Amino acid sequence: MFVFRLESVLKHRARKVEEEARRLRRIEASLLDLRARRSELESRRKQLSCSGGPGRDSCVDIQQWRRLSDYLERLRRRRDELLSAEREMLERANEQRRKLCEAQRECEVLEKLRDRQLASWSEEQRRSEQKELDDVGGRAFWGRGRFSDVVAKPGGVEA
Repeated sequence: MFVFRLESVLKHRARKVEEEARRLRRIEASLLDLRARRSELESRRKQLSCSGGPGRDSCVDIQQWRRLSDYLERLRRRRDELLSAEREMLERANEQRRKLCEAQRECEVLEKLRDRQLASWSEEQRRSEQKELDDVGGRAFWGRGRFSDVVAKPGGVEA
């Protein structure tokens, strides 16, 4: 039976690949959340800035305009913070992708080694079995006395 001596290392590396993939999925989920929040914030800001403030027929309330202007400025700052967080999350995602690729590469190396060793072991088993079959066939041939009859008679021909 074939036993790969580095099977425990291969299993460890496979678990590492799964762990790195989970980390990447979490980062990508966070990135999607950031993008959704930023999109919502931008649409709210755009809606408020396009509305023109209080009704056009009413009197202009300076305090209301100031509050709206301050609110829009806070939204803009929050959007900038989200953009910065999004860029940072993108960098983290790229770094995590690199780690995942490296872990996959390490795992593939051991898988290829295992496959080569299995192929070599299988070939050795096949040769060993063939040799046994040849030996069994040879013993059957030699043991029945056929060859001894041929060799015992001169010329190997029966009279």
